[in-house]
Amino acid sequence: MTYYDGGGGSCGHNVETDGEDSVALSAQLLGGLSNNNPLCGKQVTIKFRGKTYTAVVKDKCVGCKFGDVDATRALFAKFGETGEGRLPGIEWWFS
Repeated sequence: MTYYDGGGGSCGHNVETDGEDSVALSAQLLGGLSNNNPLCGKQVTIKFRGKTYTAVVKDKCVGCKFGDVDATRALFAKFGETGEGRLPGIEWWFS
């Protein structure tokens, strides 16, 4: 898992990186469809280091590999320090 600074999400909603638990999923997973993508607004559960949190899919990560998750800073900070940059080995699934 990585984190990003949010902005205009590809699902048609702004992503507030410091104040919400949302994620961007890989472009391979979301495909070419953006605003009306059926995965937009879906809830995912993320587990890492004995912690489990839920988040909402609000964006697409073009630079992510299939299965990667790009989290808001707020969500990332629940699992580790942003200075780590990347948290390898997370588990996630659609809730």
